[in-house]
Amino acid sequence: MPVDTIRRVVDEGLVKEVEFRPSKQLQFEQLIGGLSESEKDLVVALAEGREAVDGQKVSALAQTKQQVLMAAYRLLRYQHNKSSRDSEIAKRSLTLLRASQTLGEMPYASAAAPTRPDLGHPTSQFNVGAGVLEDQEFIDLQWRISYHDTLDPLAGYPVGAGLEMLRVGLRWQDDQLKLQELVPVDIRSLSPRSQFAKGLSWGVKGGLERIPSAEHSLKTGLQGDVGGSWRELGGTSYVLVRPRLEYNPESAVNWQLGLGGVVGQLWQGERISAELSAEYLDFTTAASRTRYQFGMNLKLQHAQSLRLSLDYSRQQGEEFTEAKLAWRRYF
Repeated sequence: MPVDTIRRVVDEGLVKEVEFRPSKQLQFEQLIGGLSESEKDLVVALAEGREAVDGQKVSALAQTKQQVLMAAYRLLRYQHNKSSRDSEIAKRSLTLLRASQTLGEMPYASAAAPTRPDLGHPTSQFNVGAGVLEDQEFIDLQWRISYHDTLDPLAGYPVGAGLEMLRVGLRWQDDQLKLQELVPVDIRSLSPRSQFAKGLSWGVKGGLERIPSAEHSLKTGLQGDVGGSWRELGGTSYVLVRPRLEYNPESAVNWQLGLGGVVGQLWQGERISAELSAEYLDFTTAASRTRYQFGMNLKLQHAQSLRLSLDYSRQQGEEFTEAKLAWRRYF
């Protein structure tokens, strides 16, 4: 992993100084941070060419005039930075920049440097947990080669993003050791939407999972997510459409295609993270699956945390409830 390369360089004493340079996105967020909702709407209108820099709304601005003009310039450049050159866009961009510069040099508040990526939790993880599934106790062992999930301690990692590569889980239950999951890839990207950002949130996950059901069989599944997320309730709210292709060797119909969705709320912090979600899938075999999940992660030390997970699912008229507490070690 690139961040592990940086850690090795730092550990070898080859770094003498570290300097933080705020990104264009962070500078933009600083520009709009103190603006009212009407001023933010004006930023969008200026960037889209629906308002003129010498128009009545801009002229009526007082202390925030330069902020609005520069924010509109930054937004326009961001929206078209990957597009081929357009003379109209270039003219509008230059007009906004000149109008801002006539008001003097644009002061930027000094941005607080976030936790450096190399100071975040290590990228590999092992955990041992104990729990109960329908009055049956079990012990879980899990290993992840890399990298980070959205409930892991946030410091040093991007908000709303998770990337897990090769997650392996074993479960000891009823005097038997069974493979609980083998997930080669689990990617998640929650990009909150606003009047400035219209991107989609998405995810993809594939592998073997023992989802609670009548036969508790090991299912092969591939699923994708696409939808929207928003900054609400002190965290990230999301609504995603979820198609899933599933192979169940113990079912009368082995291959099943499901379509449904998931809604949830994610709170991320450097010490405590939590998530609540509800999923519904309707399969082509006329079966359906409803699942409610809650997870909470508590950071104990730099490389240790506790993870609580509660899972309720209902499928083909049967209900299953699972609770687990796990100790996680990053290395």
